Amino acid sequence: MDLSSSALPSPHDGLNALMLNRPSIIALGRIASVALGLINTWMVAQFLGPEGRGNTAAALSALLLVPIIMGLGIPMVVRRWASTGQIGEVIRSARLLAAATLIPSILLAWLIVTYPLAGLTEKERTVTFIGICLAPLTILWVCDESVLVAERKYAQVALVQLVLPVTAVSINLVCAISNTFSVFAFVISSIIGAAMTLAISSFMIRVALRGPHLSLALTIREALTYAGSQSAEAASNRLDQLLLLPLMGSIQLGFYSIAATVAAVPLTIAYALTARFYRDIAQSPAVNRLAIQAEAARASIYWAVLAGVTVAFGGWVLIPVVFGADFSGAILPCVLASLGTVGLVASQVCSNALAADNRGKAMTYAQLAGLIVAIILMFLLAPTWGAAGAAIASTTGYLVTLLWVLSALKLTLRDLLPSRARARSALAAMTGE
Repeated sequence: MDLSSSALPSPHDGLNALMLNRPSIIALGRIASVALGLINTWMVAQFLGPEGRGNTAAALSALLLVPIIMGLGIPMVVRRWASTGQIGEVIRSARLLAAATLIPSILLAWLIVTYPLAGLTEKERTVTFIGICLAPLTILWVCDESVLVAERKYAQVALVQLVLPVTAVSINLVCAISNTFSVFAFVISSIIGAAMTLAISSFMIRVALRGPHLSLALTIREALTYAGSQSAEAASNRLDQLLLLPLMGSIQLGFYSIAATVAAVPLTIAYALTARFYRDIAQSPAVNRLAIQAEAARASIYWAVLAGVTVAFGGWVLIPVVFGADFSGAILPCVLASLGTVGLVASQVCSNALAADNRGKAMTYAQLAGLIVAIILMFLLAPTWGAAGAAIASTTGYLVTLLWVLSALKLTLRDLLPSRARARSALAAMTGE
């Protein structure tokens, strides 16, 4: 084990003693993060309208999608090896591989701003191009976050996840007050937020530049087993908002992006449950692993169903109140997307249960199946039905992925049926009791 990563204990280790270091802290942090994201969404809606919301959604999707594609599954490798204590070695390998993604990121940035984002202004496309080129920085802080998850430092994970939205909202509020808020300013705030996140995560995970690292060939081979899954998962969540801009226009995309944002709020639950079960699955003997995976799947489905009902009702009531009458076109897509919330949340947890078992290929097949179904349906439904058609497409894709990962875990309906004891177990998984 490489001890250089822990030679200097982080002052933030005290966070976990001062706060309730439970998986629910991640959920609370993500809820705060999502709330800040909704503030950003509200500002865009108020100052830029549905068309501006569509353009910002497309640009932001590119900024978030490219680092995951370029990351080639590296953060998942970091999480697995960090769970075994080899933090320094795997982080150094991740840094080298992240640096190697710079040139591919530049090429992909050019393709994206030239084709799917061609409808943006030259100024907006330029700043989006710069943001995409900086994808290696995002890969680095996501790897740091993976170490924190592996070490069950839930409070620190929550803090890292809050840095970007806090920074972005702060900058956007200043721009809104000074009447300079725009798509350009919105993208700039996201870039600065990512840089701030890397600064904080690097301070928490202090690994010396010099020292042993994992074999790059070994790291790449393992990362590639996760790469397809990670890329497909990211595409399922973000590629739609890039493809839909030319398919149905910025106004309908604005409606859909509001619905998708609200429907994705419960992902906070998935992150918390993943943090709760991942290390147990990775470290348990094979004979016990299936039982823990089944427990994780049950907890995710129970919480996901509750979340889906909440999204449907909350979207129907709150969208016209929060975003105004101009966004009433987002209500039906949100209600339709609430069913997708169930698939999204539960499949996220179950996919990570497969990752902890080093079954990256199964993850990849599941995510690709859902993505292919969603993209086909989007091309068929979105041009005619607009945001509602896009919501049906994405929902179907998420449910296909969920069914696939449950099959890969070899879980039957009997394993998932609710009972009082299983409900208590699901509650305890979230509260850490």
